[in-house]
Amino acid sequence: MHTNPVFDAWLFIIGSTGDHQALGFFKYVFVILFLVLIAASLWIALKELARGSGTAKPSSFGDLDLPGIDRLHVVSGLSLEAAAARLRRI
Repeated sequence: MHTNPVFDAWLFIIGSTGDHQALGFFKYVFVILFLVLIAASLWIALKELARGSGTAKPSSFGDLDLPGIDRLHVVSGLSLEAAAARLRRI
């Protein structure tokens, strides 16, 4: 049986699943909670978008934003991948 995940999520949000029906009156508490969480998420996202949180300079995308001493402790991912590949061959 194939289900539509978007439709299932909608049923979950509006409290129309079998689990929600078993809660009786308390299903409305969860519906209100879910709707408040969605509204708060949208409000925060729009607030951050309006504030312009993407203020990074194009030249700094490749740089690490770490103090100098911490930059010495960064391990390259390529050497770790090579070591993992060698271990898989054993």
